[in-house]
Amino acid sequence: MNLNKKQIAAIVAALVAGYAAYQKAVNGVDLDVSAIVNLVNILLGGN
Repeated sequence: MNLNKKQIAAIVAALVAGYAAYQKAVNGVDLDVSAIVNLVNILLGGN
C-alpha cells in the first residue's frame, strides 16, 4: 500500500480529529484541530 503525502496527511488529520473528539467527550478538552492539521501539513511539506 503506497500512500502519497496528501493521503497520509488526510489520514493523520482524520486521526487527529477523532482524537480531539474523544478528548472533548471524555475530558471536556477542546483541542485546536486546525493548528494540529496545519502542523501536519507543514511537516509533510505540502498544502
